[in-house]
Amino acid sequence: MKKPFIEINTNDFRIEAYDIKPIDGYQAPKDFSNHSTFYKTIVEDANKWFKKFPNCCDPHKVLKTKSWFKKDNYKGIPQKIVQQFSFTEYHIIQRINSPDWYKDIIDYIDYNVLSFGAPAIGLHLYFIAIIDYIRSKDTKIDKEKKQKLYAYIGTYYDTSEQTPDRDLNILYATYQKWLKTFPFEVSYFNDVKQQFAKQFPIIKGEIEHNPYSGLAKAKLYTQSELIEVLENQTKQLLDSINVIELVEKGIIADLNKEQIQLENESLKIDIAEITKDYAEGELKYVKVLKKWLNRHSEYFDKIGRLIKDKPISIVEPLSKEKETILQVVNNFDHVKIEEVYHHFHKGLVEKKYLTEDELLDYLKAAFEQMVVPPTRFRLRNTPTRFKAIKVFNEYYKFLVGKPYGKQKKYAALLGDYFEGYTTENVSTNFSR
Repeated sequence: MKKPFIEINTNDFRIEAYDIKPIDGYQAPKDFSNHSTFYKTIVEDANKWFKKFPNCCDPHKVLKTKSWFKKDNYKGIPQKIVQQFSFTEYHIIQRINSPDWYKDIIDYIDYNVLSFGAPAIGLHLYFIAIIDYIRSKDTKIDKEKKQKLYAYIGTYYDTSEQTPDRDLNILYATYQKWLKTFPFEVSYFNDVKQQFAKQFPIIKGEIEHNPYSGLAKAKLYTQSELIEVLENQTKQLLDSINVIELVEKGIIADLNKEQIQLENESLKIDIAEITKDYAEGELKYVKVLKKWLNRHSEYFDKIGRLIKDKPISIVEPLSKEKETILQVVNNFDHVKIEEVYHHFHKGLVEKKYLTEDELLDYLKAAFEQMVVPPTRFRLRNTPTRFKAIKVFNEYYKFLVGKPYGKQKKYAALLGDYFEGYTTENVSTNFSR
């Protein structure tokens, strides 16, 4: 597979260090060297290091081999180390007792780190100064807060988070493999295929915004974590389909066609398992899919033989009494009014949320006249609001087939016509 993401080694380019600002109220000492013994040590260590730089250590000696390297470009770094520490010290003192002290301080530290450019020459001395400050007995910070800040700085030296397992190209290939393996060609998954094709679920947790740098950061899944997410997603998608209900409602009418689709997908997965290189974790969702496809293929085969290829009735026929009562025309959508009636009768009347007469009045208003009455309808005895939402959601999903961009239109069937519901809230709680 062609790699969609380009990798650039940080050793191959240079980003200049730049100045940043302290928070309001900061006043710089007239002379850092005479400000305190602590500052004097930082100044001396920074100058002593820079005299040796780049011969100070093996990683920096490599810089001499780069065509872009000139020591003069870094002559302001010793002063920057001291200044950035001074900014950070003041920031910690001012914010350490704030309710959001931790995020605020680490955001500012990240802001300082970025200002050292790439490669971040002198950053190690900035960190050493902060660590020494935090550890100092004279620093008036609670022990737990000290440990938390110290631990965060340690993450900059933890290479375990920078393994190839978090490589974007590896994550992309892993997700694409799942997309090609999942049986989206089966009719009742086909409508969500594009939704998942447009996704790339690689972010673990929340995206965090840094108000100082203006940047946002997020932690990526490892490959094994992404595979676990995909396994759970596979199970949720499979669990969301009630094939028995789809058959009973006539949404699945051609059993032979359905069985052929399932067999085709099952064969596709068998071949992929032989020819493709699945990681050990990926085989978990492959096995789940194979088991699900095989079981449903058996189901269609058995019920197909039981009814001897006779068509399944989509809905129970209306009694003569009901035929005279149900004088409603469906101007709202393409679903037969008999199917609309049966769906909402089962979901609302049989559960005693509405009376028979109220249902007929509702169908007249919502599906024929498409006008909200002055007094909205009222659902009674609903255990939870979600029980009612589920009835309307299932109409949208199963009888209508989830038409693209029409979710709010169908949410309005509940949100506009019934007390205690809003279209926005109903739409938000529709399962996708």
